[in-house]
Order: sequence, then structure tokens, then C-alpha cells
Amino acid sequence: MVESIFATSKVSADRVAEMRKVAEQLDVDLNKDLEISNDQRSRMFRVEIDSAIENGKITKENQELIKEIQKGFGLENNISKKILLESISSRCENNLLNAVASLRRGNNMDAYSEIEKMLNFGNLLPIHIKNPIASQKERNELFSLFQTFMDETTEEKKVTEKVNLLKIMLGIN
Repeated sequence: MVESIFATSKVSADRVAEMRKVAEQLDVDLNKDLEISNDQRSRMFRVEIDSAIENGKITKENQELIKEIQKGFGLENNISKKILLESISSRCENNLLNAVASLRRGNNMDAYSEIEKMLNFGNLLPIHIKNPIASQKERNELFSLFQTFMDETTEEKKVTEKVNLLKIMLGIN
């Protein structure tokens, strides 16, 4: 299963999660029993973590899955924390770049979707994204766009939390 995961050009989060669960069910240690390198286990951890955060399975309130995935890949705390921090930082930057690109193309729904994904990552670790590709004007436009498209059915407390988080991430006072 591991070989087939890395045989493709893009590592699939679903296949990684399935492989980890099968190994767990069969009581197979990916490091000791199969001698899978630390780099490969780290890469699979990152792929599965990225997907789970993006899809809302891992949130600030629900982080148990991180420990479960970490244990499944046999990674030490310091390694998994480093991977998680790198993941959050790079994914937030990428989502901001995609949101700006969508905004420049006039595709507001795609921009909003990218902001939502960015907030899923930022919710775990609120960071100010310092990437210079997004001008302050574009950051303000994204903030306004987010407020416009914000789901009216979302409870007021959640709206306030998301708005405040987005202000931090975009560097808006």
C-alpha cells in the first residue's frame, strides 16, 4: 500500500488515511515493522493533516485526530509539531495567493472559498500572513468580500470569531 501511494505523482490523503488505518488494524508499526523512512512517514502525516484541517475534521476545538495520525505514523512530538506549523503557514500563504488571484479575475466565490480554507488553518494557529503578493488594498477587498458572503445562518459568535481571525491573518486593524 505504501509503495502504491508514492508511485503516483500526487499523494492522496484518502489513500494515506486508509493505509494508516489498515496498519493500525493489523498492528503493523510503519517504522519498526516496515522500516518506512522518517521522510515518507512525515510526508504522509502532512498530507493527511492538511486534508483533515481543510475539510474541517481538525479544528481548534477538536484536535484529537492530530495525535491519532501522529501515533499511526510513529512520529515524535517535535517532528509532528514542526510539520504542523509548516503546514499551517504554507497553506495559509497559498490560500491567500489563490484568493488574491481569484479576486483579480473577478471570481468572488472562489476567493471566498479560499478565505474559508485559510481560516480553517488559521483557526489552529492564528498568524499574520506577511506575503507581499497581496497589497493592503487587496487584503481589505478580501475582508469586505468575506463579510459580504458570510453565511447568514452562522451564529453571531462564530461570525465574530471568523471576522476577528481574518483581521489578524490579513493584518487589518
